[in-house]
Amino acid sequence: MNEVVLPPRWKPRPPTRRVNGGQPFEITVNELNTYLRCRRMWDITSANRRSLMRQGSPAPALHIGSAFHYVRAKHAMDGQDPLDACREFFAESTRHLDEQYMRMVGTVMSLEERQLIDEQRMMVLRLISTYYDRFGLDNPIKPYEHIASEVTFRVPLVTEHDVWLIGTIDEVVLDPDGNPVPLEVKTYSRRPDKKNWRYNHQLYGYACALSILTGHPVNYGLYDGIRKKDPTIPQILKNGDVSRKWIDTTYEMYREAVELTHNGKIPNQYLDILNRLKARDHSPENAFTTRFRVPISRRAMSQWWNAAKIIAMEAAHQPNIVPNFEWQGCPMCRVKDLCHAIQSGDEDVERRVVAMEFRKSVTPTVSTVRTAKRIAQRRVADPRHLAKYSQVSLSHDPDYTPEVVPSGD
Repeated sequence: MNEVVLPPRWKPRPPTRRVNGGQPFEITVNELNTYLRCRRMWDITSANRRSLMRQGSPAPALHIGSAFHYVRAKHAMDGQDPLDACREFFAESTRHLDEQYMRMVGTVMSLEERQLIDEQRMMVLRLISTYYDRFGLDNPIKPYEHIASEVTFRVPLVTEHDVWLIGTIDEVVLDPDGNPVPLEVKTYSRRPDKKNWRYNHQLYGYACALSILTGHPVNYGLYDGIRKKDPTIPQILKNGDVSRKWIDTTYEMYREAVELTHNGKIPNQYLDILNRLKARDHSPENAFTTRFRVPISRRAMSQWWNAAKIIAMEAAHQPNIVPNFEWQGCPMCRVKDLCHAIQSGDEDVERRVVAMEFRKSVTPTVSTVRTAKRIAQRRVADPRHLAKYSQVSLSHDPDYTPEVVPSGD
């Protein structure tokens, strides 16, 4: 990876910066993308700038993705039963939510809100059962070896200017040759398109970091996702038969419906759909799980790294803060109201929006790096040594970005 060449008359960064008290300039992998998408959004949310995050009443609907991350980490690291880990997650998360709700709202959650949590817990239990029924308990990611979960790293990006790249990798696994592989754990509503992941910004950033930390080549990344949808219960027809309509269900669920309807027997008329369901359940991309490899190109890694240096240097030294108003009106931007207040030029409105809607805060990744808790920032002799940087958290949103992208992409 070549050194970045500074433009003519580039001003060096002063030793003490007003924005964060002279600390090294640390930028997350996702923050690089935010800077390119909209510099005003970056200026509002970055820990290096205004460091503002939207505040509001806690949402009683717990995040399915956080539960899935927690279960995988507890099973891989501690050998805990996935269903027990799921129940533990919801018990602890609900307790934290109760405390947060009382602190921010001044009352307890309603019965309807508690019912919503119970419904989501039951849904996640079914999703997890589907996942581990498909991939097994012994090593659900075989032929790969799990090394660590939620690894927060800090690696030098532009050493002479004290610019660092930070981030949190969902999981680090080893391929059969002993090389590290970044694994992205995802939940989706719409099946992801492999083509959209070919040069995925996040995976390439994590691949660069792992290459620096281990000295090993990173040949590919992994996508491992679960669909946020319950298996469909087969319909029983008026004549007492089970419908043979092709639906999003599993082999086990369909077989149970047939056996219940036909006194424990499976008539020949159901053999074809049962065989098709079994084949789909065991394919890499079935109705409820999706798993694929993303090739990592050495040349593309080098280009990613050099581009990251240029972006980070500009953000650290000479950021031109301008908005990027999308043609459809930025419908998924979480800081839109504050951006509009800034654009209006009314400073009183801007201060009022900040006071009522936002608070100073940083992402879990930034918090972990600043408190120096389990950070991978030195080269390890063996990729397996990254295990000591494993973490398990109830809220898996380590590298928060203000954008909301469609699920699966």
